[in-house]
Amino acid sequence: MSVNSNGDPVARKRMHVQLEIDRPIYSETEFQKQYKHLEKDDSNLDKLKKRIDKIELTPSSLWRFIQRLVPIVKWLPNYKIKSDLLWDTISGITTGIMRVPQAMAYGILATLPAVMGLYVAFFSTLIYAIFGTSKHISVGTWAVLSIMVGDAIDDVVSAETSNRDRPLDADDETELRIQVAISLSLLVGFIQVGMGILRLGIITRYLSEPLVKGFTTGVAIHVFTSQFSKLFGVSVARYSGPLALIYTYIEFFSKLATANTCAIVISIISLLIFVVIGEINDRQAAKGWCRKDGKKGKKLPIPTELLVVVLATMSSYLGEFEEKYELGVVGDIPTGLPFPVAPPTKYFGSLIGAAIAIAVVGFAISIAMAHLYARKYNYEVDANQEFIAYGSCNIVSSFFQCYPSATSLSRTVVQEGAGGKTQLMWLVAFTLVVLLGVDLGLLLSMIFALITIVVRYQSPYCALKGRVPDTDIYRDISFVQDIEELPGIKIFGCSSSLCFINADHFKNSLYKKAGFNPQKMLIAREEKKDKHQVNSDQEAITSSSSSRSLHTVIIDCSMFTYVDLVGVKTLQAISADYQKVDVQVVFANCKGSYLL
Repeated sequence: MSVNSNGDPVARKRMHVQLEIDRPIYSETEFQKQYKHLEKDDSNLDKLKKRIDKIELTPSSLWRFIQRLVPIVKWLPNYKIKSDLLWDTISGITTGIMRVPQAMAYGILATLPAVMGLYVAFFSTLIYAIFGTSKHISVGTWAVLSIMVGDAIDDVVSAETSNRDRPLDADDETELRIQVAISLSLLVGFIQVGMGILRLGIITRYLSEPLVKGFTTGVAIHVFTSQFSKLFGVSVARYSGPLALIYTYIEFFSKLATANTCAIVISIISLLIFVVIGEINDRQAAKGWCRKDGKKGKKLPIPTELLVVVLATMSSYLGEFEEKYELGVVGDIPTGLPFPVAPPTKYFGSLIGAAIAIAVVGFAISIAMAHLYARKYNYEVDANQEFIAYGSCNIVSSFFQCYPSATSLSRTVVQEGAGGKTQLMWLVAFTLVVLLGVDLGLLLSMIFALITIVVRYQSPYCALKGRVPDTDIYRDISFVQDIEELPGIKIFGCSSSLCFINADHFKNSLYKKAGFNPQKMLIAREEKKDKHQVNSDQEAITSSSSSRSLHTVIIDCSMFTYVDLVGVKTLQAISADYQKVDVQVVFANCKGSYLL
């Protein structure tokens, strides 16, 4: 509804325009005779040759290659110091404060000295800034990856210990764990870089949004469980594999009577501080503050994690919690950075299985988070370059006493899971990750996602089309009212390509919806031995065909992106069947590149 100059509503007049299209009518054969198709050779060898021919050994092409391989040389010269440096510095300080206690906790979770978590947080961030393409993700320690690393280390240490004549003392075992951890980091890095060179970033296409959201929610349960028993001061054995969470909680509740009262009190106070200050920070973030120019700016949040660590450390030291209440403490933290040392390679054979799982799981969640923020802030993330970035992080960091790193998940990202359209994928991914573990859960979730795609693909939607009255528009007769079918003609369409998976479904749907199955009639005629009966069946065929006045079946091929050999044979069989009962089959909207 529009308004005039006086503000009164004025009804819009609908204009009816008639278009008349006058052009020759072509069959596909006639069209190809008049308009020659260009010959295309899509063999892999020719594609490789074309790529090689396009390579230019010029300074500009070399510079573009360096920019793709080392993205920092592209974005750093264009960095907006005046507008971005202050807030990036504040954000960096805030994030750094949060990472210190988290990194130490995750280092212990990986059955390693707490300081190794700090090394991972420092070196991985530095290397990713050089090679990574995401602007928002936080690379470093991650709880689930720390658990996987700890499990892999335990397996190797147990095997090494069983082969010795005497048990290892505490210092020797710690050194062995460090050597295994840095060896694992180097191996994971090699795997990830190799996957990046082989352009295997394509696997990220199978990480659908519902799968990622279900996976991250399931991972959150693992993270919570890894820290839950520590809130009560209860010592619980490490479990891995299927049903590990269930075994963990069974043991926890069986030992709940041994809970440390001091640990419970400290946990309650710490949680209250987190909740209260977190609420204050959230309100400040929503309200913002005004600068002198009147524009809204950001406000530095209260560093809750640092505050809790400082208060807990002072209380533990002054109150002598370790001696009086048998409360575990981290102990001394070495200062400075480690001197680079080459990781050992002798453990590669024992670690290869765990390394592949860690490389894939770590990358999967990292690239999923990178894509999430990339979509939110409208920029591109290169999956293959991300493989190289994470691999480089792990390779370089392994020389500085670091274990494998990945993107750290925040509570906000995990909570950002509502609103997905496909809740079944979400539910399956969440359940499998919780019950079967992160690595196996992710694998089975991806398999389930592929199965659902195959199921949809093997039974695509098929329908008959009719003409909208007084137009040349054709639509599904099941969904449009007052649509009319052309006399003696059935127009059939399918919402998928035609291949071996759905060829039978396509043919059966056509025969059913057309209301005329030539196969059944032909089979019945051939099975009759009596000449009189054959003649009767022939008359029935003719009578059926005449009563239905069906003389043409048009198959709309516009949705076919490709047709494989089984699909071609199916179309030939359909055409032959209908031809035997005097019904013509016509293929419309065909493309010359269907057959692969």
